[in-house]
Amino acid sequence: MLTGWYVDLFGSWEPSYRADRHHVGKVKVLGFSHANSSPDGRAVTKAMLRYLARHPATARHLAHKLAVKFVSDDPPARLVRRLADTYLDHDTRIAPVLRALVRSPEFRESAGEKLRDPVEDLVATYRALGIRFRRPGGGRVATEAIVWQTGSLGLQVGDWPRPDGAPLDNAPWATTLRALGSANLHYTVAHGWWPNAESGAIHRPARAWVPRLPIRFDALVDHLSRVLLGRPAGRGLVEAACVAMEMRPGEKVRADHPLLQWRMGRLLSTMLDSPAHFHR
Repeated sequence: MLTGWYVDLFGSWEPSYRADRHHVGKVKVLGFSHANSSPDGRAVTKAMLRYLARHPATARHLAHKLAVKFVSDDPPARLVRRLADTYLDHDTRIAPVLRALVRSPEFRESAGEKLRDPVEDLVATYRALGIRFRRPGGGRVATEAIVWQTGSLGLQVGDWPRPDGAPLDNAPWATTLRALGSANLHYTVAHGWWPNAESGAIHRPARAWVPRLPIRFDALVDHLSRVLLGRPAGRGLVEAACVAMEMRPGEKVRADHPLLQWRMGRLLSTMLDSPAHFHR
């Protein structure tokens, strides 16, 4: 039923339908059957999709995937049932399902349970660092760099090779290799190395991260934690920052301090390497 749909992958990327590539003959999928006798199979494809969209198995499948993505790797069965019922009650509309999900007690209780996948990590990193972009022009552009960066973390945008979609559970993204890849991403982006200003990425200057001068180092770490991670800095984060920067908690940061001259990228990446940034 799906044969005949075509995309030009080697030039224009234009979608089209190729009747000469459509397989004809009787088909049956989950109770849906069709003679499929026409070389133009677009009508039978749409009929099958309408049938499958309203199938109870589809409702359960989508509800479970959403619950795994946003709540838990092993979501409560009661939540999945409520979401599936909402999907069917609203004739396959997704918005009511998402509203039911975010209003649920299970969602409220899931903070810190789910790891960001590589694409979410990258997007959250750029947002936290306040990086802006100029409109792409010629040459190597920042947007191209972003696509390559997702690939270096194992999940290049639009390039998952199987039709099941990228993993939604934590285990595939809780590996040493992924952690090292993310640390490299944070370090590279926080320093403004790639993408850089020449490619269209506009980074905040080091001084913009400091609320006042002079300031104690531990107070600066707490300020950055609130800005980047949305929470006060705990003792462990302050200790990690002190080790990374070779500084004491009470050390004063002034306008001529090396931190503001060339070392702010290291401090920012240390903050982004914390578990608070890896979790949603």
